[in-house]
Amino acid sequence: MNLSGVPAGGYQWVLRVKNPLETVSANAKKLRFANAGQGADGWLGLGPVTVGTGGGTDTTPPTAPTGLTSPSRTTTSAALSWTASTDDAGVAGYRIYRGATQVGTSATTSYTDTGLSPATSYTYTVKAYDAAGNTSAASAPVTVVTLPSSAGGLVLDDFDGDPAYPSAARNDLGRWTGGNCFLNGGGSGAVSGGALSLRYDNCGWFGSDVNADLSAYTHLVVRIKGAAGGEQAHFNLGLGGVSRVFGDFTLDGGGHPAVTTAYQDIRIPLAANGIDRASPGQLAMGFWYGGNSTVTIDSLSFQ
Repeated sequence: MNLSGVPAGGYQWVLRVKNPLETVSANAKKLRFANAGQGADGWLGLGPVTVGTGGGTDTTPPTAPTGLTSPSRTTTSAALSWTASTDDAGVAGYRIYRGATQVGTSATTSYTDTGLSPATSYTYTVKAYDAAGNTSAASAPVTVVTLPSSAGGLVLDDFDGDPAYPSAARNDLGRWTGGNCFLNGGGSGAVSGGALSLRYDNCGWFGSDVNADLSAYTHLVVRIKGAAGGEQAHFNLGLGGVSRVFGDFTLDGGGHPAVTTAYQDIRIPLAANGIDRASPGQLAMGFWYGGNSTVTIDSLSFQ
């Protein structure tokens, strides 16, 4: 029964079945129900009903948000976006959590968390809620690493989603970038949480055009981590006429790069490794050395 036009309030359900003979004779008897209390006028009371906000209780929570990602980040902020939840009575908003702490709410499917520390990892989840106070399960988490405060200089790519990789095919210098043969991202690798993830099994190539004079810069800075550690032996890096296994480059002090499971800035001296700064060409990485793992590159820059 549609009660949408009835003003909110308390009512009594009643029922009366009319004797068709009542229309032709005042002496016609009113129909009565067996074993039921019924008024002398023929109306049968069925009980109370409440119309409006006082009727019924919504106990169904919204569905959990999906597709939580971070399209961009800075040294002190992280932007978040997700796919909308659904609810039988409508979603009222979303609560955003950094770890176990609620840091804000949003009426839309996006939020920017501010006041963060540079080069720091933060994990976020989102929950939806409705007007009745029901709260959904948490979304799948996303981890975001804010940019390091030293991310100045010339940024080749910080993989913050602008330009979008790989669809835009452009790095932060506005020049070509792309990849192939990786096991994720349709072969190109995938950007998530502001970093490029490259999953490989003895096959994979990534390139990003520099084509700019680097004479004002002294180091290539690769902010990177590996799924297992030790991935420096799995790929080579080419730049400015030099190509060698990543772990064979010489660092300041005579050491060599070592990829670990935590992010670190690996600073490769350009001149000391014979890299032509005046004509660097393309930065390229080839994963043809028998290894299988995942490396995640947070940023590529020259300082």
